[in-house]
Amino acid sequence: APTILGTIDRAARLASDAIEYVRDRPTPRIDAFDLADLVDEVGIALQEQGEDHDPNLLRNWQNEVGEECRIRADRDLLYRVFVNLGRNAFEAGATAVTVRAVANGGFLLVDVADNGRGIPPAVASQLFRPFTTGGRAGGAGLGLAIARELVRAHGGDIALSETRASGTTFRFTLPL
Repeated sequence: APTILGTIDRAARLASDAIEYVRDRPTPRIDAFDLADLVDEVGIALQEQGEDHDPNLLRNWQNEVGEECRIRADRDLLYRVFVNLGRNAFEAGATAVTVRAVANGGFLLVDVADNGRGIPPAVASQLFRPFTTGGRAGGAGLGLAIARELVRAHGGDIALSETRASGTTFRFTLPL
């Protein structure tokens, strides 16, 4: 029951955030939490989404954040960032996504890397523009645009770090 209630609360907040995206930037509700726990939770949700779509679908979500990676951020907004990045990777054909984080000066660098086919250069130059779908059917093209707004609302940024035929890595930063 707590998981279902949490999911309902998150869905209501996500709908509200989508409306806020159209109107204005979301306001983070900052609190301290363990990033590794959040990454695990996202992995479970993405696995369940894959099973709902196709019970034989392989989705390998690797959490390499490490123990005791406490950050101060809005947990629900970061949940959405990770879901958007993970869902995009899996829907584009990746079977594995790995999340890593490392402190660098006053920032936490978070990498979300997949083993997909890479992003074509014509699409890569427009990734963070709203309604850019990369030619994938069924997507609204808001996932990365929303992820960028949510990360920027925290005082960080997100970028395509690397893309090649064997995978893609997005990196976002969060102030420590």
